[in-house]
Amino acid sequence: MKEFVIEEEKSLLMKRVRVAVLMVIASVAVLVLGFVDNVLVMKLLGIAATAYFLLCLVVLVKRALNKKPLLVITDESVVDSSLALSLGKILFSEVERFEIVNVYGQRTIGIVPVDTEQFMERLTKTQKQNAKLCLERGYPPVSLRVDTAKDMTIEDIFALLQKR
Repeated sequence: MKEFVIEEEKSLLMKRVRVAVLMVIASVAVLVLGFVDNVLVMKLLGIAATAYFLLCLVVLVKRALNKKPLLVITDESVVDSSLALSLGKILFSEVERFEIVNVYGQRTIGIVPVDTEQFMERLTKTQKQNAKLCLERGYPPVSLRVDTAKDMTIEDIFALLQKR
């Protein structure tokens, strides 16, 4: 079977970019008000929120400009570029099962590896920390975020992965 390419719906991504811009503006407003009123809590909150939402904005803009597809499903693997911490190529031989899960209120496709310890050895430090946090909270260590997939639902993508 040939590879199946799942593109990202750029209009959905652009909505998130707009929301991130608004959040950066709101965070900067809190920061400025903190300096104007000389309120330490507002200054600290403004700095933290501005840094966080600015990082989110950078990641979203990078994704919007990215030419990579969201997912590529082949006979032997899935290539994930759905998140900033995406794993890239995941062999189906490494996967025990896929499941649709709610991770922090977001529906994703969870990946349960055959051997979690071996699977986590290949992760970067940040990916490993994220995977451990997910495991501690009862989620699969890795998830595919596909809510911005073009012309496909999470159930459609899940069915494709199950068939492989």
